[in-house]
Amino acid sequence: MHVGDMYGEQLIKSKIKVDYLILPFWYMSSPERVDYINSIFEAKHIIPTHFALDHSEWMQSMGGLKFVRKRTYAAMDNLIQLDQEMMCIPLK
Repeated sequence: MHVGDMYGEQLIKSKIKVDYLILPFWYMSSPERVDYINSIFEAKHIIPTHFALDHSEWMQSMGGLKFVRKRTYAAMDNLIQLDQEMMCIPLK
C-alpha cells in the first residue's frame, strides 16, 4: 500500500492491516510521527522512500543521507532497508 502524504487526523474504525506499507522516510523522523503511523496501520513491513542524493541541498539540511538513513531505519523494527531507492530488483 502506498498512501502518499497524509495530514491531520485519520478517521478509521480499526487499524488498516497491510503486508507492505510504502511511506516517505519523514514519517519515521520523530516518535510522534511513528506513533501516528502505528495508530493507523498494522503493517508487517514498511518501506521508507524519497531519500534524496547525499549532495542535494535538502538532504544536507537534514544532516546528510547517511545520517537520515541511520535515523530512519532505527525508528521502527519492521522497516525494510533498501540498498538503493528506485532500483528495481527482479523477483524469481
